[in-house]
Amino acid sequence: RFKCTYEDCDKSFKHVCNLRTHEVNKHGRRKKPYVCTYPGCDRAYTQSFNLRVHETNKHGRKKKPYQCTYPGCDRAYAQVCSLRTHEVDKHAFRCQYSGCSKSFARLTSLQRHEVAPSASSRRNSTGDKPYKCQVIGCDKAFRNQRHLRRHELLIPMRRTSGEKPFKCQVHGCHKAFFNQRTLRQH
Repeated sequence: RFKCTYEDCDKSFKHVCNLRTHEVNKHGRRKKPYVCTYPGCDRAYTQSFNLRVHETNKHGRKKKPYQCTYPGCDRAYAQVCSLRTHEVDKHAFRCQYSGCSKSFARLTSLQRHEVAPSASSRRNSTGDKPYKCQVIGCDKAFRNQRHLRRHELLIPMRRTSGEKPFKCQVHGCHKAFFNQRTLRQH
């Protein structure tokens, strides 16, 4: 319940808006319009800033309780929908290299990051190709993680399902391909 903060007034209300209406109608003006809504607390303040300080210090309330959990990100938001928007906008495209925690709002920014000169230090100098593509129907392998990642990012989404919509039109040939480029090469 929300208690009136005026002396000699013991009125209390179920909703804070009713308390404020009471204060204006019965006491002439708003003495302390910023009332703490914490159950059992009857504190009120003349300024909203003082109420926020009180709520944080006495009740552990934070103005922005929704914290981003992405490593290295300290952003917090007052509403969960704002946090979700942030996560999609800022962390949707994450670098997959071990030791790199960068993330990007756009796929093109991630691709630019992954082909940057600093990525060359990650290359495999032995000549073998230990980085295998995990896409169904693709047997490609790469010397370094950067090339594999670029390959995976450029593959159309249908490859993950195994769909091969580009069929050879030559009579007797039943081959199908993931993209038109491969069909033309065939």
